Amino acid sequence: MFLFLHVKYDKQMSFKEKVKRIDYIGNGILMASTVAILYALTYAGTVYPWSSWHKLVPLILGFVDFILFAGFEVRGFAPEPVTPVRLFAHRTSIIVLINTFVSSMLSFWFLFFLPVYFQSVVLYSSSRTGYSLLPQSIAGIPGAAIAPIAISKWGKFVPVHFAGFAVQTLGFGLLSLLSENTSIPEWAVFQIIAALGIGIIIDTLLPAFQAPVAEVDQAAATSAWSFLRAFGSVWGVAVPAAIFNNRIDQMLNTISDPVAREMLAGGAAYQDASAAFIQQFPLSVQAEIRAAYREALKRVFLICVAFSGLATLLVLLEQEVPLRQELDTQYGLKEENARTDLTLDTKAQNSGGEAA
Repeated sequence: MFLFLHVKYDKQMSFKEKVKRIDYIGNGILMASTVAILYALTYAGTVYPWSSWHKLVPLILGFVDFILFAGFEVRGFAPEPVTPVRLFAHRTSIIVLINTFVSSMLSFWFLFFLPVYFQSVVLYSSSRTGYSLLPQSIAGIPGAAIAPIAISKWGKFVPVHFAGFAVQTLGFGLLSLLSENTSIPEWAVFQIIAALGIGIIIDTLLPAFQAPVAEVDQAAATSAWSFLRAFGSVWGVAVPAAIFNNRIDQMLNTISDPVAREMLAGGAAYQDASAAFIQQFPLSVQAEIRAAYREALKRVFLICVAFSGLATLLVLLEQEVPLRQELDTQYGLKEENARTDLTLDTKAQNSGGEAA
C-alpha cells in the first residue's frame, strides 16, 4: 500500500494543525464506553451471571458514557467532532444505521448458533459440521455480488434492502423449524435462504448511509457506520447466548440425569454443544438433551425473526436519496487527479488551437 496507494492530502495544513483538529475528549469517552460494554458482554453468562454486579456495573457505566459522548458531540464542544451530528440529519441515515446494527448482530447470531444445531441436535462431528455449513457459505456470495450491481444500475436501494431483510427473515423463520428429523435438503435450503438475505444486505447499507451526507463528511460517515457494524457483531454473540442459556436452564427439568443437568446449567450448554459430550450419556438421556438444545435453538431463531422483521418494517421508512455518480472531493488517488489534469490540459490546447 505504501508503494502503490498514492492519495492526495491537504498540503497547506501543518502537522501541528492537523493534530489539534483531533477530537481527543470525544474519542476518549467513546473508547471508555466501548471497552466497558465489551467487557460486560464478553463475560456475561459465562464467567459471571447476567444478574452479577461484575456485569451490570460496567454495562451501565458503558451506556452512561455513551450518552455522555452523544451529549458532548451534540453540544459542539469539539471543533472537529469525531461523529458530527449532521450525519444523522436525514431520516434515511438514522434508519440505515439502526438496520446496520441489526444486520451485523443477526449475521453473527446466525453464524455462531447454526453449528450448535449440527453438533448438539443432529450429533455431527466438528468436521462434518463444517461441511454442512457450506450451503450458507456459498449462498451468501451471489447476494453480496448482485445486490450492489442492482443498486448501481437502478440507483435505488430501498427495494434491495427490503428484499434482503425479507428473505433473511424468511430464512431465520425456517431455521426455527430445525429438529432431529430435518432432512439434509431441508436444512440446506433453509441455510441458503437465510444466507442469501444476509448477502444482499451486507454491502448495500453503506452507500445508503453515505447518500444524504455531504461530500466533506464521507470519511466521518464511513467511520461511524463501520464502528456501529463492528459494535453490532458483539451483541450478535452476547444476546443469543443469553437467550440460549436461559432457555436451556428452563429445559433442565426435562432431563432426568442429575449429572447432565449440572453440567449444562449456568451457561455451560453452549461450550458443551458437541456430539462427544452428549453421546457419553445413555440413549434416553441423549434424547432429552438433544430436545433441550432443539428448543433452545428454536427460541434463539424465533427472536432472530423478530429483530429481522422489525428491520424489514423499518426499511419502509427509508427515503430514496440520489446516489452519487461522481466524487467531488479534494482527496482521492493522485493518479486520477493527474489524468484529470492531463485531460483538461489537452482540451485547453485543442480549444486554443481551434481559436487560432
